[in-house]
Amino acid sequence: MIGFDLVNEEDFSPEIKTFAKQLIGHTNTTLVMTDGKESSFPLYLHCGETHTRKLNNIQDALALGTKRIGHGF
Repeated sequence: MIGFDLVNEEDFSPEIKTFAKQLIGHTNTTLVMTDGKESSFPLYLHCGETHTRKLNNIQDALALGTKRIGHGF
């Protein structure tokens, strides 16, 4: 596993900011693997694939510290 991703149909799903409280503090969490090595667990978010300009998912994803934006048109 390399990270945590939220993938949704942006025009019909809750905005990323809906999950902000659950995501804050969990980005770049350090995991201890079975071999004893530590690994970071970055946040990846799919956003920017919408038919409306009213959503601020890209800005919210950046504010939450995402390491990657999937499909960011």
